[in-house]
This record gives sequence, C-alpha cells and structure tokens, in this order.
Amino acid sequence: MKFSKYNTSVYHEDKFVFFNAYTENFLLLEPFLMDLINASIAEDNLKGLAEIHPPIYILHC
Repeated sequence: MKFSKYNTSVYHEDKFVFFNAYTENFLLLEPFLMDLINASIAEDNLKGLAEIHPPIYILHC
C-alpha cells in the first residue's frame, strides 16, 4: 500500500497537524510519531506502521 497522496502536515506549536484532504480528517501528532511515519515511508514499510500504530495507518494510507 502507498502513502496517500492527499496527506499533508504542518508543524505548529511543537506538534504536527496531519491532514488528509480526501477524507478531511485531522490528526495531531507528537514529533516522534511524525518520525515514525517518515521512516515507514522511506523504508516502504507501511504495513509495519499498521502493526506499531494502527490509527495512523488507517487514517493516512
């Protein structure tokens, strides 16, 4: 599965605001979770992300 092309994130007040334009869902993320997302994309391992943090996987993939 590919990371959704509808995703975007903005750093705001020590957190990341993650938005999916297709579903119109927002998610407020701690920086370490954003690092986890970026690592899963770089390693092409989104299924691994599903095992570690299912809500992020469901909302943004």
